[in-house]
Amino acid sequence: MKKEMDGITTVLPARLVQVVCISRMFAPAIIHWKSD
Repeated sequence: MKKEMDGITTVLPARLVQVVCISRMFAPAIIHWKSD
């Protein structure tokens, strides 16, 4: 269980960075599309 938790805590930040990067990329397009 501890080993699984360690795996999750190492994977989670990478996933979070990926999501943040993607949302940063898409945010301007979404804002532009919503304001249209």
